[in-house]
Amino acid sequence: MSSFIPEEIISQIRSKTDILDILSGYIQPVKAGNRYKALCPFHQEKTPSFIISQENQTYHCFGCGKGGNIFTFIMEKENLSFPESVRFLAQKCGIAVPENMSGGDTRDYQKNLAQKERLLTIHKTISKWYTERLFKPEGARGLDYLRKRKIPDELIYKFGLGFSPDSWDSALKYLTSLNYSKEDLVLSGLVKEGQEGKLYDHFRNRIVFPIWDEYGEIIAFSCRTILAETKEGKYVNSPETPIFKKSRVLYGLALAKSDIKHMGHAILCEGQIDVISMHRAGFTNAVAPQGTAFTDEQAHILKRFTTEIHICFDGDSAGINATLKALDILLPLEFDIKIIELPPGEDPDSIFSKEGKEGLSKYVKNPHDFLDFIFAQMAKDKDISSPVVKSQIASKILEKLSKIQNKILQTTYISIASEKLGIPRNIALDEVRKLTHHSTMTSSSTAIHQQPVKIQRNNSLTNKAEEMLLELAIRNGNTGRLLDTELPHDMISDTPIGKALNMAISMTINDEWENIPEKLSMFLIENPDSTVSMILSKDKKDYEKMNFDKAAKDCLRMIKIERKKEKKEIYTKELKTADEESREQLIQQINSLQKEILELQKA
Repeated sequence: MSSFIPEEIISQIRSKTDILDILSGYIQPVKAGNRYKALCPFHQEKTPSFIISQENQTYHCFGCGKGGNIFTFIMEKENLSFPESVRFLAQKCGIAVPENMSGGDTRDYQKNLAQKERLLTIHKTISKWYTERLFKPEGARGLDYLRKRKIPDELIYKFGLGFSPDSWDSALKYLTSLNYSKEDLVLSGLVKEGQEGKLYDHFRNRIVFPIWDEYGEIIAFSCRTILAETKEGKYVNSPETPIFKKSRVLYGLALAKSDIKHMGHAILCEGQIDVISMHRAGFTNAVAPQGTAFTDEQAHILKRFTTEIHICFDGDSAGINATLKALDILLPLEFDIKIIELPPGEDPDSIFSKEGKEGLSKYVKNPHDFLDFIFAQMAKDKDISSPVVKSQIASKILEKLSKIQNKILQTTYISIASEKLGIPRNIALDEVRKLTHHSTMTSSSTAIHQQPVKIQRNNSLTNKAEEMLLELAIRNGNTGRLLDTELPHDMISDTPIGKALNMAISMTINDEWENIPEKLSMFLIENPDSTVSMILSKDKKDYEKMNFDKAAKDCLRMIKIERKKEKKEIYTKELKTADEESREQLIQQINSLQKEILELQKA
């Protein structure tokens, strides 16, 4: 039986759990700047040296050196294997883990992983092609539509907007010319298969909106018609595929997550155009559910970036109902929830089109507390002086408040609600106690996964230099580009730090620099290493006065010197057993290396 758990399940668990919430069950963390401190749960200490980075979802003890992510913590603290830690956390967040995976499942997984990589490449390739079409004659109608909506080129490129030509097979022909297989094209959802196996483009004559995952990978498309009337819907979306599960995706999150953290809250809109309008107006912390109603999974993803949500759904009855449903999901998660109320029949895009940034700002900057919103909606067009009506409104409001699991927060809101409703507080409390119920976590089955083996690392000058370069690459976007040109791949070690450094360089040159900490957090699952966890746990303030360019070049010089010394040592050993001809060549190489070492030392 194979020791294997699909990466998708591990990713699900990570997205639905927060390291601070889980670790708070074992320790008492105290906020310290951008991080949290506590007494280490793994060794005795009087002064807190255990650091939690909620941003990177990692921990590190500067006393005993233990560090990692949420999985490694549970493995260590509960004395569990990796699959047992997955099951432990899965039970906490209601995710089922498959059982009895056969040996063939591992091979299937590797095959599926390769397939996912191909699908990501196909989406990235066709997205660029769609954007190019927009500015060519076949995209004139699409560009005209965007121009009428006053969407500037800057926003077109920022959101990767494009146009699918009015053709049955133009995208198909393009992708086929790049040697993508029929099977992958159909699986991607970009191509459909008709009668007798005939292939044709899924998206035709539509504005194209790329859909990213939170790491900035294009995983799907949502396409809007430019026709006044069409037999198909206004929007046609990618089907769910191995890389796209709509219930787990928030449109615009890859662009918005940094500003969500910076501004302290997220704005939750209904659709893509609304998000774009928000960003145009300067509210770059806006996101939207993707092709579905707001889901519990999407809420848990947002919880990793903020604890405050401002809901800005349309001002019609459907938008109001969607807001009330979203509250049912957000309230149990202890979000600070505010409501941006728009006039009936309006949405962020329509307001921006009519009144510009100032018009939209007057609504966005004056949100209402969710309780005021609920009360206003429940009492709308009703005679609240009627005891029966008051009782009905009270029941609906208290039912919402019963979903709040934090008792202090719940009691506070009950006090406010009882005053608004004009009913005794103790009666309101009794009613909520009757309504309160605790949901049970879905039981999950045992699955087996090979526990990662920790690689021992030495303490050489090269290792220290690589550690510093990794820190620099995480904190400064220019470092990775410098290393790409100045640090040969074969000079980087095969240690966890070396692998992490290679990953950071690769992500930087692929314009994914901001996602490095999140990727490294996942990297720790298969490559547990205290030094990587320590680096991720460091405070940004430690780097405020650093000369990144000089520090990187100093580390580069150190690595080059040490690698040349290693090569010189190898040649020197070979010299002892070499024949006459080889000895002469080796001596030349040794002398050349010594000269290069001296030059680097003088630099």
